[in-house]
Amino acid sequence: PYQLTLGAGDTLWVHAGSTTNAPLLAAFVQGSSRGDTIVSPVPGGSLTFRFKSNTDGSTGVGWSARIFCAATPPPAVTYMGAGIRAIPCSGGLAYRFYDSGSPGLMDAGRTNYGNYGNNEDRIITFVSLNEAERIRLQFSSFHTEGYFSDFIEVYDGPSVNAPYIGRWGGSSLPPTLTSSGAYLTIRFRSDGTTNYPGWIASVTCTGESVPPTVNLSSPWAFYTLTSCNQRYLFTDMGAPTSNYSENRSDTISFFPPSGSRLAAAFSYQLRLASGDTLWAFAGTTCHSDSLLAVFTPGISDGDTLIGLADKALSFVFRSNLDGQTAAGWQAVIFCASPGAISTTYMGAGIRVVLCETGYQFYDSGRPYITPGGTYSHNEHRSLLFIAPSGCGVDVQFQNFNTEACCDSLVLYSGAQPDPTRRIGGYRGTNLPGGGSPISAGSDTMLAVFRSDGTVVDAGWSARLTCTTLLSVSLSPSGSIARCHGDSVTFTVSPGGTGYTYTWNTGYSTSMPTYTVYQSGTYYVIVTTPSGCSAMSAPVEVVIHPPLDTAVQVSGSGVGSTTLTGSGCSGNNIVCSWVNCATGQVVHTGSPFTPTQAGSYALVVRNTSTGCADTSSCYLVDQSTGVSDGQAAVSVYPNPTSGGVSFLSGQQRVEHVRLWDLAGRLVRVYSQPTLPLRLEAPQAGVFVIEVVGPNGEKEHIRWQVLP
Repeated sequence: PYQLTLGAGDTLWVHAGSTTNAPLLAAFVQGSSRGDTIVSPVPGGSLTFRFKSNTDGSTGVGWSARIFCAATPPPAVTYMGAGIRAIPCSGGLAYRFYDSGSPGLMDAGRTNYGNYGNNEDRIITFVSLNEAERIRLQFSSFHTEGYFSDFIEVYDGPSVNAPYIGRWGGSSLPPTLTSSGAYLTIRFRSDGTTNYPGWIASVTCTGESVPPTVNLSSPWAFYTLTSCNQRYLFTDMGAPTSNYSENRSDTISFFPPSGSRLAAAFSYQLRLASGDTLWAFAGTTCHSDSLLAVFTPGISDGDTLIGLADKALSFVFRSNLDGQTAAGWQAVIFCASPGAISTTYMGAGIRVVLCETGYQFYDSGRPYITPGGTYSHNEHRSLLFIAPSGCGVDVQFQNFNTEACCDSLVLYSGAQPDPTRRIGGYRGTNLPGGGSPISAGSDTMLAVFRSDGTVVDAGWSARLTCTTLLSVSLSPSGSIARCHGDSVTFTVSPGGTGYTYTWNTGYSTSMPTYTVYQSGTYYVIVTTPSGCSAMSAPVEVVIHPPLDTAVQVSGSGVGSTTLTGSGCSGNNIVCSWVNCATGQVVHTGSPFTPTQAGSYALVVRNTSTGCADTSSCYLVDQSTGVSDGQAAVSVYPNPTSGGVSFLSGQQRVEHVRLWDLAGRLVRVYSQPTLPLRLEAPQAGVFVIEVVGPNGEKEHIRWQVLP
């Protein structure tokens, strides 16, 4: 517990088992702390030690340690030393992690009991046992001299060449940090003056398996998540400790489980060199219509990008041949939870504001990079937000705090900082727009932020959403009147492939037309393929009720039969009688006494609405007048909108003749079997003449709607 001193290049390994092939628990090197407690991960488990020293002439005083059994194992403990510590992921075992100045440890250079020392520069790496799970670093206390003097730096990997997460110093508690893979590396530096109590932290496994690593290093690669329990760690070709290469042109696609959306969390690193670009697309078609984001040089780590349901998440990377490369990126690919939104910081490039997800937008002060989460000095950053086709961009600020004199955020409508399209400039502590949504009035919004070299503040948080720019119209519009039996067919504008039209009746279709047959108020909501929607103005449709075409028959025989229309009285009503065989008007007014044998129908017209209805045909011959309502056969449906009806009845039929109102014979059915399928050649009014076995005739009026 009190001594562990090794020479340069000398190593003491500890294995969780009876051989050196067992999993590594710890590796102690020069600079490792004394006071560590190593615990076997399983009851009854062995510990195997292996020591190796080299021949460079450098040695140390070595170590002394107490090996003991415990019914309840003590927690594993380590201090800010050097080497590797492995966290068992079973049984809830964890590491207590302290600075180098814990009580009982007094090294040369330490001026206060329990404080860390002066001029420290120590590096320690934590890893899950067998590299099986991701790990979590959580602080319960923290106090160093300051951000620029005594500080820790954390890296997302096995060394300080891994992706840089951030730096912390002072008395603010660092956030909880989770590795992308199995490793976290911590570096601590102190200057030669004041020192403080340091920290207390725990390092644990998260319970999440380390996702397999996928490097973007081929012209096109494909990976599928078979379930939402699966993840991938997506990196550039040089990750985790090297830069990517020059002159690359690579593409990769990740496919989600059915019904799911994929997300890419660039948790701690996305660094590109000048002229290099990483594009993200929804689907496998790398086209502007499916663009999700464009990452360009500038800090963009911390972003979480969410795709579309059942769409692949594809990335295209291009690096040029100019001698410049960068650390690249490391991102976790996983299923997004329902309702999740994309996240971005004041970085660089383009972000597409999907209607399904929107964006949470922050200043550049990621809490794991800058102290207190503030933005930095001397920033000059631009970030462009684009809405999908047919949509606009809105932003609503939730918090805002910048230096009132000198640090400003300016928003523009469009892709350029055009003064004529300036939406507004914001600084100080007042919420932009008073906290109400600020609209770009177009499908693009440019955010430009500048800070000076003095005071920095907390910055902002805001929500970006897409809004509609659609203007939906119906034709015909306004107030529409139609007669009974007529219909109204609406045509919607705009129209296009992939549009959805949802009517207030509940009917939804991909066609920009809709036919209605009843009175009512109608409007439609149009949704673009990108998810933006807009509603038309309502249209009032009046379908006039049917006119009274009832006919009273009195008398019998030609010259004695009188046909009287019940609905021929009243204002604006005009009645006339037509010969059903010829369609010619043979009499105006009511009553009507035919002087010739034939079939006659009453036409009732309302002159104020222009509507007219026609009765059934009434046969007047030497016997009496008979209407289709008294016929031994019937037609159903009547009227019909499909051009097909059925003639049914109990009696035997010799002939069925179909006439139009111009008196033309359209079709003849000889000795048909009932029910008989009737097919109309076109929309209109027809007369069905039914001839019985003894020559008796019945006439039925048949209306075929368009």
